[in-house]
Amino acid sequence: MDGLIRRPMNLKYYQPFQRGNRTFVSPPLEVADDGSKAWKNCLVGHFIEKKLPFTLVKNIAMRIWGSRGLLEVLANEKGYYFFKFSDDEACSNVLEAGPWLFTGRMLILKKWHPRLILTKDTYSKIPVWVKLFNIPHEYWTE
Repeated sequence: MDGLIRRPMNLKYYQPFQRGNRTFVSPPLEVADDGSKAWKNCLVGHFIEKKLPFTLVKNIAMRIWGSRGLLEVLANEKGYYFFKFSDDEACSNVLEAGPWLFTGRMLILKKWHPRLILTKDTYSKIPVWVKLFNIPHEYWTE
């Protein structure tokens, strides 16, 4: 499975309207409210370099976050992954415990919110974990 939603969906027709020479469709506000409720406990992520296979990302995420409340992992064709959690606390805990590396690649996570625009920003700085061995104690100043 590639992570794309493939279950049957009920699509409703909303009458389009014209304004000038443009056509618009405006679903009722309760549609957006229902969607916001469905996605409110979701983190959206992408990798800095090329994307990883969906199944690999899903398996890693379920292994490390399943006990933290991860319920579902989805993906889109643009390389974004959607991690749905049981509640806001679980979502926040995972976000705050980062940064996260999947097979050595940094996963950039952000909290989903209504009107979120999916963009892959360029980064001038990223956190790195460095392990130093046999440092003399006199250099342990901070």
